[in-house]
Amino acid sequence: MASPRKTLFVATVLSATTAITFACGDFSEQTSGATTPDLEGGADGPAKAADGSLPVPPCDAAKVDSDPNHCGRCGHSCLGGACVAGTCKPSVFVPLAAVPRRIALDEARVVWSDGTNIFHCAKSGCNGAPASLVGSGLGYTDLAGSAKFTFYASGGGNNAHVGELGLDDGYAQLGPAIGFPFLVHSDGTVVVALNSAGSDPRGGLFVGHAGMPGSLVHVAPQLLPGETTARNWGYVTTNGSRAFAGDYGTIHTCTLPTCAGWTVAAGGAQYIDGVSGIAATATDLFWTSFSAPYFNTCPLATATTSGCNRGSGIAGSKLPAGAAAHDVFLEDGRLYVTAGDTIGSCDPASCDATWLTHVQGGDIVRGRPAADTTAIYWVAYEVPPAPDASTDPDAAAPAPLPPTSVRIMKLAK
Repeated sequence: MASPRKTLFVATVLSATTAITFACGDFSEQTSGATTPDLEGGADGPAKAADGSLPVPPCDAAKVDSDPNHCGRCGHSCLGGACVAGTCKPSVFVPLAAVPRRIALDEARVVWSDGTNIFHCAKSGCNGAPASLVGSGLGYTDLAGSAKFTFYASGGGNNAHVGELGLDDGYAQLGPAIGFPFLVHSDGTVVVALNSAGSDPRGGLFVGHAGMPGSLVHVAPQLLPGETTARNWGYVTTNGSRAFAGDYGTIHTCTLPTCAGWTVAAGGAQYIDGVSGIAATATDLFWTSFSAPYFNTCPLATATTSGCNRGSGIAGSKLPAGAAAHDVFLEDGRLYVTAGDTIGSCDPASCDATWLTHVQGGDIVRGRPAADTTAIYWVAYEVPPAPDASTDPDAAAPAPLPPTSVRIMKLAK
């Protein structure tokens, strides 16, 4: 029998302009045939389990359209969100003071960076008070998660490095990456990072191994063969055996661990109009772009031999009309795509046939979401209207107002 769910923690954060209610919970699945503790509990309320949590109410099949503990089916918890018409709705996982650069997950936590420090909150909640990792050289951080570590690229200058934050809050460097390491990704075993160092030959691609401090090595220059100007790399990923790096119009690849020379995987003779994200399985390359068909694929057998130009569009009808897809990532054997106010996922082998819409409408999804087997997390915030411009033609333009209602959202899968 699965373990009982933990209780929800609900709190309200007040500001001068808004009140945000957020809920955090960590629930294991309970089957409809599982026994449920007595809810009576006498005058002191419901009886609690040994860990202090309240028992989950029993499933009433007639109420699965609205029961957040049994939403759509017995045992399916909404993890703090509401249940409407048998479907879980998003909830605010934690409100933030500033927009994070990236969020990532490890086995137990949600981790994010504000560009200077790294914060983390248990998936079961942290009462709006996340722990933080503060120290020199932690600025300009990109994050990638795995089951045991959260990896990040940090710089710049001689203190630049790629590190990992373990579940015990221990921090270890995989190694230095002189210059400005600004992108990092991991398949859980191999860690790849891109470093922007201009024409410095020490810039480019670095490769390390999860759980092996000091394993990071420089394997490929930022300059491509025959080119004198370094490309403006914006995306990096790995499937464990190959590394992929994308600029605005092309995607390049190399074979790990030595990465002896970049080759064009996509783009090439047919310039891609705005690469916005890349992912790769053992057999296929996927990417999103800012122009139709937005979500594309190509067999690696083609990509790594002769290149696949602009690839083949997939799942186009599943994306919001006119909304450019702005990221794709692979998690737990599924591809996740974000476009406008939509988060969708699919089986890489048959994306058109197996597309699942997780979120559509409401909040605009900001940046890359993060997902595990039970929930999806993403950043949301409001953009205030631009200040009125002065009628004085010589006056400086008013500074834009900072985003408001910044929060990390959570949705049960």
